[in-house]
Amino acid sequence: MSARRELAAAAVLCAAGAGLILLAAGRPWVHAVADLPQPLPPARYVLTGRELAPQTTGLGLAGLAGLAGMVAARGAVRAVVGLLLALMGVGVAVFSAAAVRADHVAGAVAGRASAAGEGLPVTTAMTPWWVPSVVGGVLLFAAGVLAVVRGGGWPGMSGRYDRPGTPRAPGRPQTSEPPEEASAMWDSLDRGADPTVDTDVGRGSDSGKEN
Repeated sequence: MSARRELAAAAVLCAAGAGLILLAAGRPWVHAVADLPQPLPPARYVLTGRELAPQTTGLGLAGLAGLAGMVAARGAVRAVVGLLLALMGVGVAVFSAAAVRADHVAGAVAGRASAAGEGLPVTTAMTPWWVPSVVGGVLLFAAGVLAVVRGGGWPGMSGRYDRPGTPRAPGRPQTSEPPEEASAMWDSLDRGADPTVDTDVGRGSDSGKEN
């Protein structure tokens, strides 16, 4: 795989991971029902990923910023960005998995249900939306590791402007003169003549001979 393809693959992994994290953060992770005293109906609560694991939102946004840094940077700077992305991915996966632990969910639901009364029986049900958040963290981690291991040979944003061997644009005039004309110009200077005038006269006489 070429360096540009590797860079593109890492960028896709990073963008997909950050996108999954931010998408999952706004979705419901837990549905809870608190049984209120009769004749009141049960109180229903929805806890999103942003409430259960608020760190994931910040890390997802940081992942998008890291994407720009990974594409633009080079060398050691890109390796540092890749390391940060890998750490962000680990953090997202850990926070997301810990957010759905029974004790953490019970504490969050108790905080929401405390307004209705203390010690109320609460029933909770998990949704699978925490899984995409973990997957997003894994994708961020993979993008970061790829940038650390292989990023040294990837091109930067300015690579298109400083590549060696760039062909000259068509129609651009040549600035160097042929060796014969340069030698004749120096001979004219040695004789005390103006080479520009002599050249114009010589060209006119040559055209007259041709006619």
